[in-house]
Amino acid sequence: MISENVSISRWTIAWTFIALLLFALFLHRAWFIPETDYVAYYNAGQRALAGSNLYLPDPTPFKYLPVVSYFFVPLALLPFHFSKVAFFVLSFALGLAVYLRVHRQIGNWGTLMVLAAMLRFHNYDFLNSQVNHVLLFTLILYLNWRRTHPVRATFIFSLLASFKVLPLLIIGPLFFMKRYRESILLVAWFSALSLVPILTFQDGIHTYLNWFQLMRDTTEFPAPSGAILQSIQGALWYWIGPLLPHTNYFSAISYLIQFLLLGTCCLYATRSTGSSEDDQRIIMASMVVSVVISPLAWKHNFLLILPAFVILLESRQYRAVGTAFFLMTLWAGVVGIFSKHWVDRSYTTLLGALVLLFALLSVFKTRTRQLHSRWH
Repeated sequence: MISENVSISRWTIAWTFIALLLFALFLHRAWFIPETDYVAYYNAGQRALAGSNLYLPDPTPFKYLPVVSYFFVPLALLPFHFSKVAFFVLSFALGLAVYLRVHRQIGNWGTLMVLAAMLRFHNYDFLNSQVNHVLLFTLILYLNWRRTHPVRATFIFSLLASFKVLPLLIIGPLFFMKRYRESILLVAWFSALSLVPILTFQDGIHTYLNWFQLMRDTTEFPAPSGAILQSIQGALWYWIGPLLPHTNYFSAISYLIQFLLLGTCCLYATRSTGSSEDDQRIIMASMVVSVVISPLAWKHNFLLILPAFVILLESRQYRAVGTAFFLMTLWAGVVGIFSKHWVDRSYTTLLGALVLLFALLSVFKTRTRQLHSRWH
């Protein structure tokens, strides 16, 4: 009994130290690094207050859907530096809440492994003052509430989708799992939120036309050429793009791979037993697909696959977790020792995410086979 109490006390001290250390490190960055994506968020909040055009050709343009700007209105009432710190404190608090939930699910060692695997992406998110800790928190709420509070859960997920549209891909697998009401609610909430800017901004429907024009002018096609992009199309473009005579061929290959990944999730969804565990695996597999096919899949977006690590640890899939951890964090770090140029071009982050994707589907397949064998 004494040793158990000592062990618990040591873990408490260790977690407190880790939390305070990370808070101090990232708070320092939030205050002293001026050129971050938060410039765009802050400007968007101010423009939303005035109801004016959000999508000006700034050096740091605001690229989210217009309804997202209202999230930043309270922060835009503060002076910029204080506003950025307040946003950081909010993001850190929500990230901490996520880890408290994870800790209740998989204990100390499991939580430590998840933190170690995802620390690289937390770092990028806080470094750029990004929104992914907020979105991660909404994703956790959605997964927790979707069975008990479906209306509330789908509203929360529609907020996430207003920041990043591609997660709405989960509607496909939900439909094949015969979650028709949930699919309809997601579409209804997202549509309702999308109408708000038309009614409140001076430009009305032209607000979306301005957004589309900005995205067309600032998004590289058929794939981003930046070295630190981790999407399927980014990897294809870097490795085989120069070999293709026409971009049409490349685009066809890219879309085919994206379709196959999402189609695989839908195929497995048709075999769902209806359990909450099966639902979560398929939903998170779809979320992984939405991240890796995003044309703007920066590293901090990979925070949204954190629940996949948790699900696999709960399923005791240590080999898959270890492989993904190695590809997403350890190997990239080793490469970085020798060449910072190649650490981002190695696409180990993308490969690690794909390991998680197929591990989730493999666990799902094994589980459904076991259940079917019991019934027959």
